[in-house]
Amino acid sequence: MVVRDLEVISQTVENLNLDNTHIFEIKSNQASLHGLTYGLYSSMAKAQKARVELPAMLLNQGAFVKSVGKIQQQIQANN
Repeated sequence: MVVRDLEVISQTVENLNLDNTHIFEIKSNQASLHGLTYGLYSSMAKAQKARVELPAMLLNQGAFVKSVGKIQQQIQANN
């Protein structure tokens, strides 16, 4: 989940009572985007399998699987 409004992510985490989450920020074209990660998996296949079990609200917002390395690259490249 990636959005412009940090409050949207904070409310989503609270409303869905999610644990094992992390919020990160990426600056893009001088605007901030905020992302939410959920869980840490030993492989992309395990993450894909877990993705389908996410709450419908997250799936409807386009939840996707991305490696920690890719997220770190985006943060470093844009900050």
